[in-house]
Amino acid sequence: NLCTYPNDANGKPQYPQGHPELSFQHSLERYIKIARDKGAIPVLFTPTTRVKNAAGKTAFQHGPQDVVVSSHHTRSNPGYLFSGDYIATIKQTAERNQVPLIDLEQATIDFANAHPNDWMDYWLAVDANDPRYPWYKTQKSGIRTHPDTTHFQQKGGGRGGIVAGVSSDTTIARV
Repeated sequence: NLCTYPNDANGKPQYPQGHPELSFQHSLERYIKIARDKGAIPVLFTPTTRVKNAAGKTAFQHGPQDVVVSSHHTRSNPGYLFSGDYIATIKQTAERNQVPLIDLEQATIDFANAHPNDWMDYWLAVDANDPRYPWYKTQKSGIRTHPDTTHFQQKGGGRGGIVAGVSSDTTIARV
């Protein structure tokens, strides 16, 4: 795993012995300190969701009951030094450092689950035969038959109102 490591199930930072800078919490705290040192008020955001179900597959393939769930975590699999939940780590770091948190993941999970029949109009899943998208004629991802469940297309990007909506519902003040 080349990324920083999430906290464990008890909320304790994980990292290879002698390398606390590789914990995800430490990395976030570094940015919090930099922001505060510059006189800024740091705010942590969870990432937007991937359109994945509990099995880690593209959601809604078996109907609207096949819903989107959080998928920003690692499991104890070969190649992963540590397992944990990145969203929980972000939330724990915000709380421990008294930093406001904007939960985009939950907002985009709610949005995706409210759109089981047209979610591909928002995430990157274009019609490969649409002349507006000639590049996708030769691609294996980002098309209707194999959607990119992470990135938004133009219509989804325009849903940046999700950020504004969540921001206005969140008190941006010290927790």
